Order: sequence, then structure tokens, then C-alpha cells
Amino acid sequence: MKHLVFIGRWCPLHAGHKAIIRKVYEEKQLPVLIMIRNTEESIPLKKRVDIIQKWLKDSGIRGSVVMIPDIEGIYYGRGVGYNIQQIDSNIPNVSGTEIREHLENNNYREVYEAVIERKPIHIPIELFEKVEEKIESTSIKDVEEYVEILLRNEFVNESHYTENEEALIRERLRRLGYIE
Repeated sequence: MKHLVFIGRWCPLHAGHKAIIRKVYEEKQLPVLIMIRNTEESIPLKKRVDIIQKWLKDSGIRGSVVMIPDIEGIYYGRGVGYNIQQIDSNIPNVSGTEIREHLENNNYREVYEAVIERKPIHIPIELFEKVEEKIESTSIKDVEEYVEILLRNEFVNESHYTENEEALIRERLRRLGYIE
């Protein structure tokens, strides 16, 4: 059986990774094979494997995780029988380097925001098209960004978490395996 292969350091698994995997999995309905490069990272290899395996299980995505040596590149001949494809539409712009820095500095709220998956918002197509027209000549890249800006402006006074919310975030990150 064919598999969908994803190769990376996965340090850590974040919302961008999850969105790419979920998008391709939902389109192709094939098991995923996540290959983790054995690189020296602030998050140990075994922990990265555990985080991904837990996410796959919790997400209902069929697949497995394997560790591979670090690689210099991927090379192939013609007619190899598989696709090599970059996925970048509607993928969260998340930086693993920034997440690792936040982990090192115990900035758990920023880590949580970067690793959780976003839930889709469903709006009628006629409203969607009106928003597309409205933002066409602006710097706003898509309807999702427009809605996020509106919501952030609406809830501007609620940008700080309470002590209880911070504790809840730390507990969720512990359960997900990101912190001890």
C-alpha cells in the first residue's frame, strides 16, 4: 500500500506541520509515514517521536513514525512512481525556531498558540465572496486573516490570560508532551 511521506526534524510538531499532514491525508486517504531526522535538537528525538505518535492517534490519522539518519538532500531519477510536492496554501506561518526559544524561556502561551490546530469557521459563500472583494486591494492576504483581525479587535481587552488559564495551558502542553 502506498503511503504519504513527510520528512523533517519535527522540533517540535506544530500547527503548520499538522495542517499540512491533515490536508494531504484528507485528500488522499492513505496512511502517513512521518520520518524524523536524527538531529541534535533541544527536544530529544524520542520525545519528538512520542509527541507525533500521540497526535496521530488523537487525530484519527492512520500512520506511523520512523527515525532516520540526518539527510543532506533527496535525489531521484525520472519516472520514480511517486510525487514530490510542496504544500503551502492556507498553512499557518509557524517557526519551529521561535517555538524552541519560547520553550527555553518558559513562554508557554506562545508555545501553545503555535502548536494547537485552528478550527475552521464556516460562513456562507456570499459573505465569503463579499469579504474577498473588500480585501482585494489591501495587504490582508485572505478571508481567514480578515476574520482573525476582526476578532482580535473585538476581544482586545482579553489578550492576557489569567493565572488559571496559564496553568491550564501548561497542563495541556504537559499532556501533549511538549513540557515536563
